[in-house]
Amino acid sequence: MATAVEKKLNEGDGYIKQADKLVTKSLTRWKADWDSAVGLYEKAAVCFKGAKAQLKAKEAYKKAATGFKHIDIPFSVAKNLEAAAMCAKELKEPEETVFLFEEAAGFYRQHQNPEKASEMYIRAAKVAEEYDADKCAQLAVQACDTLEEDGKEKFSGQTFKDAIGLLLKANKMDLVVDLLKRQAAIYDRNANPHDLHKTYLCLVIMYLHLGDAVAADRAFQDGVSASPQLGTSVEGRTASDLITCYEKMDPDLLKKAQAQQCLTFIDNGIAKLALKLRISGGLHTASTTPLSPQKAALLTPSPTVTPTVTPTVAPTVTPIVTPSPAPQNSAQEPIVEEEDDPNSIL
Repeated sequence: MATAVEKKLNEGDGYIKQADKLVTKSLTRWKADWDSAVGLYEKAAVCFKGAKAQLKAKEAYKKAATGFKHIDIPFSVAKNLEAAAMCAKELKEPEETVFLFEEAAGFYRQHQNPEKASEMYIRAAKVAEEYDADKCAQLAVQACDTLEEDGKEKFSGQTFKDAIGLLLKANKMDLVVDLLKRQAAIYDRNANPHDLHKTYLCLVIMYLHLGDAVAADRAFQDGVSASPQLGTSVEGRTASDLITCYEKMDPDLLKKAQAQQCLTFIDNGIAKLALKLRISGGLHTASTTPLSPQKAALLTPSPTVTPTVTPTVAPTVTPIVTPSPAPQNSAQEPIVEEEDDPNSIL
């Protein structure tokens, strides 16, 4: 007697057979009947999922997606591609998972659903993180691009947060800075000062981590220009203290800034970078990026702290030698006495 799993598999196989027949041209069928076939493919996928046959389910979802492409229903295409991607993920096929999520995102955008498209890009980026940092970064940025380009930037906060977290893990620090600048502009346009202040604090931390105190100060000044309240906010005071502690080489001020509670409310990855900042030998040790002479000059202590000592020559080291009338005399005998002694001639 067939088990429940076998029944599900047989039922799914039956649906696939019917659907394949409907889309195969023959002497009696000159045109593929995709309208009838897509429903059968979806039923087959559900049966295979129930039987935990992920590979068969994935293929059934992909066939359903192909069918919906033929009858031009983007949302259903995207939905089936997303389901196929989940099956591929269960099968531990990361590259195909990323490909299917990315393709699903494109069809969600066609359906005028940028929020769902952005979600697909982030999910793809999280999988790509396992094997390709560059692909992960590209997908994370694309998720943010999608919401901005499709007029949904007001709802992009979580997407930017997820993207920044992925970029930090991929060590794409320049891209993190770029996204923070874009996020700050979005908060400025949408009159959101609270999140704007947190974003500028993150920018200051990132620049200090990269060894660019000049850019950190410039970012802070830009933040004050965009929102004058930043200067008196806890985020603004913390950012200012972080910059000042490098200008004055003040490790105590750095510890005070690192203890501020506002660091617990920013991105966790950036908060960790803030806690790793150190002042050592005139430069902080968190960054491996060498500073330019101009930036290093800002962080280097004044030369008056350790003045350069020029050696001086004592006058007795090289005395002026005058001719001596009696070279055999020792240095301990007074020259005057030798000249006055009449017996010295004899």
